Amino acid sequence: QSGGYDLNLFASPPDCSFLCSVCHGVLKRPVRLPCSHIFCKKCILRWLARQKTCPCCRKEVKRKKMVHVNKLRRTIGRLEVKVA
Repeated sequence: QSGGYDLNLFASPPDCSFLCSVCHGVLKRPVRLPCSHIFCKKCILRWLARQKTCPCCRKEVKRKKMVHVNKLRRTIGRLEVKVA
């Protein structure tokens, strides 16, 4: 199961900057790496358990250097969700 939110949950397609390049879902608990790439926290932790590099640019990653992107998390939280 992916770490991000399913694209089908949203009323309109979310901006591509809100997507995780690991799971291709909308970022859930986004974290930024020192190389400035952003991923779902769950996705990047799972990735780093196998490889110590950024999935996008292959730069080496130290887990301590990850930062939570709370502003982006709040923006994503305001996206319109489909009504069932």
